[in-house]
Amino acid sequence: MTSAFLNLVLFQASWFAAVVGGAVGWPVTGILPAAVTVAVHLWFHRRKLQVESMVIAAVTLLGLVVETAFIASGAIAYAGSTPGSLVPPVWILALWFAFGTLPSASLKWLEGRWAIQAGLGAIAGPASYYGGEKLGAAALQLPLPVALLIIGVGWAFAMPAIFMISSAISRHLKPAGP
Repeated sequence: MTSAFLNLVLFQASWFAAVVGGAVGWPVTGILPAAVTVAVHLWFHRRKLQVESMVIAAVTLLGLVVETAFIASGAIAYAGSTPGSLVPPVWILALWFAFGTLPSASLKWLEGRWAIQAGLGAIAGPASYYGGEKLGAAALQLPLPVALLIIGVGWAFAMPAIFMISSAISRHLKPAGP
């Protein structure tokens, strides 16, 4: 099994655990699988530990901004959120934490392909949120097409931004060791 395939499997398990945990009121359920995903990823990329750690942290921070914007727009409300709060629940941030492993692993093939990144974000982003809603972890607050459009546009920008962040960090930080 390649590290890219394992990364994809672990991320999907993290997504499912976080979403189902959020839906049933166990928001911390997403933290452990996300932590395992990140730990395994960092082990496979241990020669670039500083780079990968910074990318994961930056993607998680970007996720906080993106999710706050989605909540503020009225597009979505998450199970486990405090009413009126713009802060996404911990299980959503755990997803972004795990997502930070994807650019240099299972999504590495997207590197430098900005149009494909944007298109994939515009399609897969809303599909993921719609799936999360169907599992009871979120509620799309606006009419379905409007909410999915907002999320799609957000992800059409977020996906290339993730790869730009990853590339910039990789250029500025030299991997340790031979």
